[in-house]
Amino acid sequence: MEKQEITDLLSDISFGLFRYSTDFILFGLYFGLNTIGTGRTQRDFVRTLSSSLRDVHEFNIFTFERAFADLKRRGFIKVTKNNLLCKPKITAAGERRLKNFLPSYDSERAWDGRIYLITYDIFEEQRIDRELLRRMIIKLGCGKLQASVYLTPYNPSGVLQDFIKEKDLSGSVLVSNLGADSSIGEEDLQSLLVRVYNLESINFQYREFIKEYAQRSSFNSGEKQKMVFHFLSILKGDPQLPFPLLPREWLGDRAYRLFHRKLDQ
Repeated sequence: MEKQEITDLLSDISFGLFRYSTDFILFGLYFGLNTIGTGRTQRDFVRTLSSSLRDVHEFNIFTFERAFADLKRRGFIKVTKNNLLCKPKITAAGERRLKNFLPSYDSERAWDGRIYLITYDIFEEQRIDRELLRRMIIKLGCGKLQASVYLTPYNPSGVLQDFIKEKDLSGSVLVSNLGADSSIGEEDLQSLLVRVYNLESINFQYREFIKEYAQRSSFNSGEKQKMVFHFLSILKGDPQLPFPLLPREWLGDRAYRLFHRKLDQ
């Protein structure tokens, strides 16, 4: 990946939130990237950090100094001394903040065995509420089947009911549920999910990730940084459907295990 590609990936992965230098610091500490170095003083550390990340964002050292101090004050990082070196470390609170916007891999995915179909018919006079509803549905991870028709294997009723009540949309939004062996039109549900969620493309991206990194025995700091950005950019687009609904040759779990194995090298 070239410098601009990394920058674009970083912006895409973080949903625009990586414009904050505090999140850059937490990101690097959490993933143990070698670019997040050590120094005899906190200022040495911040200078190293500022230098290593300026290729992917235009933060300056003064921005990083303020961000570093703010993270310490709020308990998101702590600093220890080891052999006279300053060693920052992300705290549990810092991890929680980071995970609020970074995509994460769900290895359990509890499922009730149903598929939920969401349909709505909202008048033009309420187009603002209609757009808010559409955004909420997408945020819930629902796949678009047709205009005003979405589906998801995860029950959206609880969240949607609160929104429907708040916006007085009773009768305008319907949630139906189907068994996993049902069909819609001429397609069985598993084939439909592959199409609606574009799973073939996502699986191809996982395959390319595995191909690129499976045989790599070592990484320098820049290469590890690229690998992290690469994997998270794929994960962001993965709807993480229940495992029984995924294609037989699905590679997401294999790519995830490879990612963590290589991260520790």
